[in-house]
Amino acid sequence: MKKYLIITVASLLFAACDSKDNSDLAKLKEEKDSLSTLADKLSKRVVEIDALLADMDTTKKLTIVSKYNTQVDTFKHYFEIHGVVETDQNIVIYPQTVGDVDRILVKEGQTVKEGQLLVQLDAEVIRRNIDEVETSLKLATTVFERQEKLWDQKIGSEIQYLEAETNKKSLENRLATLREQLAMANIKAPFTGIIDEVFVKEGELAAQATPLVRIVNVNNIYIESDVSENYLRTIGKGSDVEVHFPSLDTKITTQIAQKGSYINPENRTFKIRVNVPNKDGDIIPNLLAELKIKDYQNDSAVVVPSRLIQQNPSGDNFLYVITTDNETSVVNKKIVKTGYSYKGHTQITEGLTGSELLVDKGSKSVKDGQKVEVQ
Repeated sequence: MKKYLIITVASLLFAACDSKDNSDLAKLKEEKDSLSTLADKLSKRVVEIDALLADMDTTKKLTIVSKYNTQVDTFKHYFEIHGVVETDQNIVIYPQTVGDVDRILVKEGQTVKEGQLLVQLDAEVIRRNIDEVETSLKLATTVFERQEKLWDQKIGSEIQYLEAETNKKSLENRLATLREQLAMANIKAPFTGIIDEVFVKEGELAAQATPLVRIVNVNNIYIESDVSENYLRTIGKGSDVEVHFPSLDTKITTQIAQKGSYINPENRTFKIRVNVPNKDGDIIPNLLAELKIKDYQNDSAVVVPSRLIQQNPSGDNFLYVITTDNETSVVNKKIVKTGYSYKGHTQITEGLTGSELLVDKGSKSVKDGQKVEVQ
């Protein structure tokens, strides 16, 4: 009986304590919620006060930026390719007949004129044959003239007359052939140019496959190069070209002289030809050249440094524009559309008029709507 009494009293005491604990927990939660609400209000008020203080605090330092004045200007775009200097007058001369090299009348580097004698082959045998044929031709001519007179008088036979005529013509043809062979022994310049190389020496036997001299004309040179078909509509005859010869450290300005009318199916390119002035003669065939060809020009374009253009997460290009009101400068984000870029500058096709003031240095450390100090 006593045991049961003790258990009953213990149960009553536990229930009383449990009821007290639940009451205290509820009060603590209510107090916490009240304090949290108050903290939120205080935090918001602190932010508002900070903003007011920032506006009123004349000693606070603003972000310093530099400015870039946009303007309307001429914009040109070029693309770059490589080419090789060529000339149509660059040939190696071979003999048309066989003979020993009798005389070499030119030296390497010498300028020669069209028709000038360059190399002479030994043609003594041909000359002796010419002398013999000329002697025979004189006799044959005399015989023919007499036979012709007799035939006109109806004296003699027609066969004798025809034989005399045939013999005369045969010797005339043979003499003409020998004289052509003699002319072949005298190697002459086919055009005005420079002797680039002499391949033979006097006394050597020259056959028809033996190179004698190379002659080059560097006055009429040009550059031929392949251009992607993507530029087919943007360039043509008369397009401006800047040519750079790295080996000579020389630059010239010229134009496209000829545009190809055929697309190479293997590399999808067409050919262009650029004439090259060469007054000093320094530019020679097979010299490597770098070509910058103008494929776009706008005489009233808004152009900005490419480094000022940024992109947002959506991929839109934007710039920061500076507006000043009551000596207060604020930057605002301006979405723009861009065109060609060349040598660190980009054309703005939409979004700017050319009279804006842009953030230059410091554009990476500002945000839309921020007040700045412009220097």
